[in-house]
Amino acid sequence: MKVKELITELLEFNLNAEVTLTTSEDIQLSYINGTGDNEFDKASSPVVFIEGCNKYDYHNCAWIDKEYCTFYNKDCALIKECYAYEEDG
Repeated sequence: MKVKELITELLEFNLNAEVTLTTSEDIQLSYINGTGDNEFDKASSPVVFIEGCNKYDYHNCAWIDKEYCTFYNKDCALIKECYAYEEDG
C-alpha cells in the first residue's frame, strides 16, 4: 500500500480515533534511511514502516490509585472509557 492510499483510506475514519495494532497499544512510524550509497529522509524514503510499540507503562497507571491519568492527561473521573488500562495481576 502506498502512503497516499493509506491517507485516503484513513480520511474515511473518525480523525480523533486511536490508531493501534491488535498486537500493541500504540504505533510508531519509521523509514529506511539508507541503502548502500543512498541516504534517505522521511520525504525521500521508498519505504515507511508502521510498527507496534507500547509507550504506556501499565505499572504506573493512575487508574490503580483512581486519581489522575497521565496517559489521557486528565482526572480519572473524567474518563468514560479507558483503552490503556489493563488490570494488574
